[in-house]
Amino acid sequence: INMISGLSVPTSGEVHVMGHDVRRNARQVRQILGSVPQETALYEELSAWANMDFHADLFGIPRKEKKERITKLLELVQLL
Repeated sequence: INMISGLSVPTSGEVHVMGHDVRRNARQVRQILGSVPQETALYEELSAWANMDFHADLFGIPRKEKKERITKLLELVQLL
């Protein structure tokens, strides 16, 4: 599942989702697929900023908008 969604890089071969190569078009593939993790989707080894940045990428949020939204949310919860 991680390789199909582009979260892990295939060690050999190719993965395509609806004609999109997962290595070259990860953003498009993530926009096509939906995923619901069975556990909390926060990674303890990442900072709050890095967790939000990672998930914003999964949702295809543009870089400038992503930075503004993360900053606003971290300020709201007093983590920035």
